[in-house]
Amino acid sequence: MRSPFTDGRIRKRDNPTSIGEKIKHGELPFQATRRALGEELGIDHTEDYIGADTSFNVQVREPVISNSYPGLLTKRTIYTLDTYLTKRDFRPEGYREVQEDKTSIFKWIEFAPL
Repeated sequence: MRSPFTDGRIRKRDNPTSIGEKIKHGELPFQATRRALGEELGIDHTEDYIGADTSFNVQVREPVISNSYPGLLTKRTIYTLDTYLTKRDFRPEGYREVQEDKTSIFKWIEFAPL
């Protein structure tokens, strides 16, 4: 993922996951995942990919200093899953999420099933 900020800075991330999103208070993991697909990739029929019965891999991480709030400890629970986009949603040119301060650019490769 690449994020050009409106002030000209560029931040490249090499994440172990393709997209990621913080879970809002009161939100369930499947709801946050649907929101992430909608916000970051522009997919508006996220129920085709993620249901209430979706099974996630769960990792609980030890408390670390928060990046957002230096000096505060944060305990993270990471929910991951593999999701494969259909041809209808695959865009070879990538995806863009435009925000007030930056544009996030997602480049993907097509997965050919074995």
